[in-house]
Amino acid sequence: MKRVEELFEGFLWNARLIMIVPVLASLLAAIGILVLSAVNTLLLLQRMAGYLLLTAEEQLEQQAIILSDVVGVVDQYLIVAILVIFADGMYELFIGNISAAEKSSVGPRVLVIRNLDDLKDKLVSVVLVILVVKFFQQALKMHYETPTDLLLLAGGIAAVGVALFLTKKNKPAKHEPKDHPPAE
Repeated sequence: MKRVEELFEGFLWNARLIMIVPVLASLLAAIGILVLSAVNTLLLLQRMAGYLLLTAEEQLEQQAIILSDVVGVVDQYLIVAILVIFADGMYELFIGNISAAEKSSVGPRVLVIRNLDDLKDKLVSVVLVILVVKFFQQALKMHYETPTDLLLLAGGIAAVGVALFLTKKNKPAKHEPKDHPPAE
């Protein structure tokens, strides 16, 4: 009976390796969105170059479109970041340590994921930034015709500020100031 239990526990432990599927899928999706974002960036640069050839009236129309496109491209790059963070985090949590990240000077800043809460916190932070970017993209597209429209925009901006404040409020400081030695 003990042997069956050991075999079953070994099977259960090794079942975590199926998490390689979402890791690879996330990386493939990140590559796909990265290519899409690069193409959109080239199209945006083309639109910006054409902007100089427009009349003043046409330039006013194009400004909001160009700004909205810039925000859209930034949003796509942030989604790539989410997918890479997710893939790295799932690998670290279920498969094994990423030794290249441990040796890298960037690794500790980007990939400190010890449990699901660490992964969730990183993902929530990036998702919140994406939502803020999307909000401003929509704000750029809107036409403000009444004072109520402006009040709603101000309320939205205030809500974004409160959301950002609340996400940072309960986080402990990560680094000691360099001027002072750590307290004993």
